[in-house]
Amino acid sequence: MYAKEKEILKFITCGSVDDGKSTLVGRMLYDANLLNEDQLKALNKDSKKSSSKNNDEQLDFSLLTDGLQAEHEQGITIDVSYRYFETAKRKFIIADCPGHVQYTRNMATAASNTSVAIILIDAKNGVTEQTKRHFFINFLFGVTEYIIVINKMDLVHYEQNIFNKIKNDFLVFTKFITKSINLNFIPVSAVKGENIVHLSEKISFYKGDALLTTLENINISSKNTNQNLVFAIKYVARPNSDFRGFKGKISSGDIRVGQKIRVFGKQTSSIVKEIYQDNEKVTYAKQGEIICLTLHDEVDISAGDFLTHYSTTLNASNKFNADIIWLDQDDLDLNDNYIIKFYNNHSETVDIHPNYNINIKNLEQESYKDFKLNYIGNFDIEISDKVAINNYDTNQELGSFILIDKITNFTKAAGMIRKSHLVSDIIPISQNIFHSISDINNNDRAKLMKQKPSCIWFTGLSGSGKSTIANLLDKILFGLGKHSFVLDGDNLRYGLNSDLSFSREDRYENIRRIGHVAKLMTDSGLIVIASFISPDRKIRDFVKNKIFHNKNFYEIYLNVDLETCIKRDPKNLYKKAQDGKIKEFTGIDAPYDIPESPDLVLDTLNQTPEECVQQIINLLGLRNS
Repeated sequence: MYAKEKEILKFITCGSVDDGKSTLVGRMLYDANLLNEDQLKALNKDSKKSSSKNNDEQLDFSLLTDGLQAEHEQGITIDVSYRYFETAKRKFIIADCPGHVQYTRNMATAASNTSVAIILIDAKNGVTEQTKRHFFINFLFGVTEYIIVINKMDLVHYEQNIFNKIKNDFLVFTKFITKSINLNFIPVSAVKGENIVHLSEKISFYKGDALLTTLENINISSKNTNQNLVFAIKYVARPNSDFRGFKGKISSGDIRVGQKIRVFGKQTSSIVKEIYQDNEKVTYAKQGEIICLTLHDEVDISAGDFLTHYSTTLNASNKFNADIIWLDQDDLDLNDNYIIKFYNNHSETVDIHPNYNINIKNLEQESYKDFKLNYIGNFDIEISDKVAINNYDTNQELGSFILIDKITNFTKAAGMIRKSHLVSDIIPISQNIFHSISDINNNDRAKLMKQKPSCIWFTGLSGSGKSTIANLLDKILFGLGKHSFVLDGDNLRYGLNSDLSFSREDRYENIRRIGHVAKLMTDSGLIVIASFISPDRKIRDFVKNKIFHNKNFYEIYLNVDLETCIKRDPKNLYKKAQDGKIKEFTGIDAPYDIPESPDLVLDTLNQTPEECVQQIINLLGLRNS
C-alpha cells in the first residue's frame, strides 16, 4: 500500500527592504533542522565573511537565500530566490522576493504562481506603502491566504500594543477588499528565532501557532476555479513516423484516456488514445500537470492550439477589461501599440483605454492622468486578433498576459483579465440563426411613408442641448407630415437597457443595442432621432459603419464647451459628479471623444434651437414651409 503523496505548498515572502525576509526563511530552515551538513558549513563560512551582521559571531541566516553575488555585496535581495524543503506534513517551495520598489516585477512574477503570501512588516516601521503594494499585487494575482508576520519584535521589547496597532492598521487598509481573504497575524523575531518554528515564551500574549506550523496547516486553495479542460499545446512530438504526440500543460480541468476532445477554433475532434507523464503511461491527468497525449485520429493540431472537452466552449475575443501593473521605467504611451503575449498566443494592441488608477495607499480608484513604474490601474484593451481568453479568477493561464515593447522586446507590464467584452462584431453567430427577409422591402416602406428613412444621431456633452433640439426636430418633422421617433437614453435605461450599469463596457453595450434598435426602426421606414452623449468615438463609428453600413446615418455634434454645460446642468448631474456622488461622468472624470468628421456641427450657445433645427432640415434635403 502506497503512502499518500504530500501536498506541495508554494508560498511567497515579501515586504519592504530590510524587513528580514531572507533571515526569516533561513532561520526557519535552520531551526527546523532542514539544512544538510554542506549547507551548514557554507553558512558558518559565509557568516564569518559577512561584515553586516557578524559582530557578535552570530550566523547570518539571510545568506541561505541571498544567492546572487550582487546581493551579498549590497546586503539586499535583488532577485527571486527559490528554496525547496519538506516537513513530515508537506512539501514547500519558497519564493523569496526583493523589497525594493524597482524590483516589483520580480515579486509580481512570483506572486502569479503561489498559493500563500507571507507579508513581512518591520515592527519599528509598521505598515508602509511598499507593504500595501506587495499585498495588493498578491491580491490581484488571486492569492487569498496571507500570513502577516510582524518581525523584529525583539527591537520593540515584544510589546503587545505595538503588535496590535500594526495589526489594526493592516485590517483598516484591507477592509474595502470585497473578495474573501484569510489573514493570519504572527509576531516574530527572525534573528532570535521567536515564533518561527517553536512558540516563544517571550511573546506570551500570542496564542496562535508558530510560523512553520501555520504553513503546515494553512488551507491550499487553487486560484483556478474552472473545471473545464483547457490543454495548451506547447510542442508537437514526432520522434518517428509512427508516433505523433502533443505536449503541454493542463491549464484547468482533467483528461482521461478514451475521452472525446476537440480543438478550439477548429471543426476538429478525436478520442484520447494515450497519456504519458514522465515517460510513463497513465490513464488520467489533472490541472497543473505536464503531459504528452496521442489521439486516435490524424487531426490538424499545432503548437499554440488548445484542446478542450468536446462539450466545452471557450471565449474568443479581441476586447477585454484588465488590471495592469506597469513594470517599466518609461511611462505608458496610450498612442503606442504593444505586443501582447498570452499563455499560448500573442497579438498586438489596437487600443488601450484607461479607466482608473489605484491609489495604493488606500486602494481607492483615481482618475487616470499618467501611468508610471509600479502604477496599478484598470484598462479596456482591444487587440488585433481574437484569442482564447478567460477571466483570471476562472483560469489563471488564459486570464493573464504581458505587454512587450515592439522595438526592444522588453516586458512593459503584467495584466490580469477581469472581463471579456463580447460585443456583436466578435460574438460567433449560432449556426441555427438565419436572417429573416420580408417580402416587403425597405424601399416599399419608404414610398408608403413618402420619406427617406434615416438615423439622425446627436452626440455631445450633457447640457449641450441634445434633448431640446431632438424634441423640436421631431415636432417639426411631424408638422411636415413625416414619420419620426426620438430614442432617448433615459427612456431606454428604464426598459431595454435596465440591466446595464454605467461602466465603460456597459455604456458601450448600451450604445450597441441602441444602434441595432435604430436600424430596425429605419428599416421600417421611420426617421429615427437618437439623442445620446455617446462619448466613445469607436462605438459611434461601430454604429455608423457596422450597423448602418455608412448609409442613411447622420452624425450631428453639438459643440458646446464644458463650462457652459456645467452652468446649464439641467439634470443636476455635474454637481453630483463634482461631489463624488456619480463616478465616471463624461466631462468630469471620464473623457469625451470629439467627432472627427461629423455630418453637421451645431453651436447651441450662439444659435437658437430653431436655427439649429433648420440646419438639420437642410441637411436632410427637406423643405420647412
